[in-house]
Amino acid sequence: MFSNMGSVLIDEGKPTEALESYRKALAIYEALVKENGTNAFYRRELATASGSFGIALLEIGNKAEALANCREAVKSFESLVATDPNDSYVRRDLAVNYRNLAEVLAKNDDRVAARATFDQATKSLDELATKDPTNALVGYQRGLMYLSLSMFLADGGDPSGAADKIHEAIKIGEALIAIAADNNSARELMAQSYFQLGKCDALLAAKAATEKGTDAWREAKGHYQKSLEIYQDMKSKGTLSGADAGKPDELAKEIAKCDANVR
Repeated sequence: MFSNMGSVLIDEGKPTEALESYRKALAIYEALVKENGTNAFYRRELATASGSFGIALLEIGNKAEALANCREAVKSFESLVATDPNDSYVRRDLAVNYRNLAEVLAKNDDRVAARATFDQATKSLDELATKDPTNALVGYQRGLMYLSLSMFLADGGDPSGAADKIHEAIKIGEALIAIAADNNSARELMAQSYFQLGKCDALLAAKAATEKGTDAWREAKGHYQKSLEIYQDMKSKGTLSGADAGKPDELAKEIAKCDANVR
């Protein structure tokens, strides 16, 4: 229950409150593991809570402690995978925590280690998707991973590479929505991905010559508008999370910038 409360609070953009819930969950799981050290379920839940706690710490700017918790989560999941390499659920959780660790490493300015860890996440999730192409949870986590990798590359000054990765995320999101049009997680992934693609276009536009730059600004505006439409639809249906409440206004500003740069 405390873990679930933490997840809800993170979605609502309340990381400080989420930390308190995750801290309570961690205390319970640590006690369970101490008493039942060979219980794989308790060990997995402890590792998951540790990773979630790390991401919440990152949200409030505590980068060093976030890194320690995410590393501990990865170490725990690697141990679980070594015990049972055929457990696809644990392998998926390990891949997700590789992605989380990569994000934290990037925030700690260790871009070399971050990229290597992103590559581990990519390899693991791609392998799982190849073995079970219909697994929507794996697909969703792959989409988030490519989104995160795209943001990492864009921040590192590689908008072309970032655009390639975000196209993969969009392709995955489209496949998930084709399966279930009301999949809110997939729609949020699509909104975030179009937003990110718009940012990639804007970065490319800023580097380009006049005519080419103008075309890129138009493309950026089109992708921002697609993202805005999804967020507005989610808002009208009451499914827009608190963490995303400011996205429509943010997108409106980005669209205005595009209009100002189109000659």
